[in-house]
Amino acid sequence: MQLEKIVEKAEQYFVDVVEEGSDQDLFIAGYVQGHFSLGLAKLQSYETQSTEQLKAIIDKNLDQAFADKELEEPDQQQARKLVETLFSS
Repeated sequence: MQLEKIVEKAEQYFVDVVEEGSDQDLFIAGYVQGHFSLGLAKLQSYETQSTEQLKAIIDKNLDQAFADKELEEPDQQQARKLVETLFSS
């Protein structure tokens, strides 16, 4: 999937979850949205930009955050699942 489509899909998800999501959905979406935004910002410094690069950046950031115990295991699993969903076609 093209980078632009992934960004649009993610933005729409984040809007929808505010309107329709549970408190837990909002928590996970907010957490992932922060990592997504940081990933996009970092990607801007790359000469070429791709969906694969963005996903790799986000995955690496999540790995570090989870190693630092930022979230409990169930929340980590939900965050990873959401990232996978956002990047699926």
